[in-house]
Amino acid sequence: MKHIISVVFFIACGTPSFAQFSKGDKALSGSLSLKIEQDPVSSNVSSTRETTVGFYPSFGIFVNKNLEIGALFGYSSSSAESEYSRSAQSGSHGFVAGLYGSKYFQITEKFFFSFLGKAEHHSTKRFSKDPDQDGQTFSRDVKVNFSPHLVFFPASNWALTANLGGAGYSYHVSNNYSSHVFSIDIGQNFGFGFSYYFRK
Repeated sequence: MKHIISVVFFIACGTPSFAQFSKGDKALSGSLSLKIEQDPVSSNVSSTRETTVGFYPSFGIFVNKNLEIGALFGYSSSSAESEYSRSAQSGSHGFVAGLYGSKYFQITEKFFFSFLGKAEHHSTKRFSKDPDQDGQTFSRDVKVNFSPHLVFFPASNWALTANLGGAGYSYHVSNNYSSHVFSIDIGQNFGFGFSYYFRK
């Protein structure tokens, strides 16, 4: 069974008023996430626990009153431990850079629905340590995904966002191995973030 926990820390200040977006407005966004996966124990497979922490900032500009485009960056680190007769450990360090576009649809004065599209390049270094041998592998991924978001504005200059999952395509290359993966996880993977808007 897989358990996913997304944790976001945010501190911001703003005014209680609200205003529409304008062409030239800018947005600075970011999220801090924590993901924990626990594989179950079976008769012939030991349990594995993996923890991943990531930070993902982005910066965008509104090209009209409801379309934001920008660039994103990110870093993640993971660690996993498997309990065999002797313990084995593994982990990874990853970097991501890409471009995105987000279309906003107003629901109420302070609630918006947005549809986010992203194209990303991931570079990941994975390592393993066990009593018999150590190893390292490097991989690259090109990902394209689309996801719906809910956006809440407590004030005119900052907002809280909720990612509702999404659908995407990934091309993975590692050593002499490559793969193509299509995935849909709407309603299965949730995330939260914070955005600050520099309005004209």
